[in-house]
Amino acid sequence: MEKRESEDIFEQRRKLGKTPTGKAGSKVDISPLRSFAVATTIPFTLLAGPLFGFALGYLIQKKTDNYIFTVIFVVLGLIASIKLTIDLMRKLLS
Repeated sequence: MEKRESEDIFEQRRKLGKTPTGKAGSKVDISPLRSFAVATTIPFTLLAGPLFGFALGYLIQKKTDNYIFTVIFVVLGLIASIKLTIDLMRKLLS
């Protein structure tokens, strides 16, 4: 009975495009779990860029007493986050 269960697991892996031996060059389909993992990183990616930009801009603002650096770094962080999100979506959909 155990042998049949292990054969079923290997058959499921083959259906997903994964081989138990991990041969190089074999095409691997994106499983639903991997799609979910990539999709859940998107909100954190969109949040991290502007937050990091704000923190960096705030530190520079304290040194120079000029608020424009905060705005610039928040916008740059947002642009970088959007670019990374687009790259993640392309990776997920391709």
